[in-house]
Amino acid sequence: MKRFAALLLAVMMLVFLVSCGGGKDAEYVGTYNCVWANVLDVELTGEDVPVKTLELKADGKCVWTPDDGTASEYDYEVDGTTLKISSYGVDYATGTIEGGNIDIPDWLGLGFSYKFEKAN
Repeated sequence: MKRFAALLLAVMMLVFLVSCGGGKDAEYVGTYNCVWANVLDVELTGEDVPVKTLELKADGKCVWTPDDGTASEYDYEVDGTTLKISSYGVDYATGTIEGGNIDIPDWLGLGFSYKFEKAN
């Protein structure tokens, strides 16, 4: 009986781990560094970019951290290679995510563009 109970517990744990397998967007989870920005038709790179990181979390949240360090949290969705960032029903940006790169062509309709690369 103890063997059966132990086997049943092991099977239940395995089923739980497989079902929680990280979610469909697990491959995108991580921190991305901003490597390029275009703000008001001024191209910025390196230390001059106004946004330092974009972190995609496993729970569908993302953290946008500008150069002053004040982080803001948003929701995100990935559909194929399309990344959508929103909060409370307001769409902030739609871009692409592919091969460890994120390209956001227009933040909040302001014409601010950003390119991010996944950190190691």
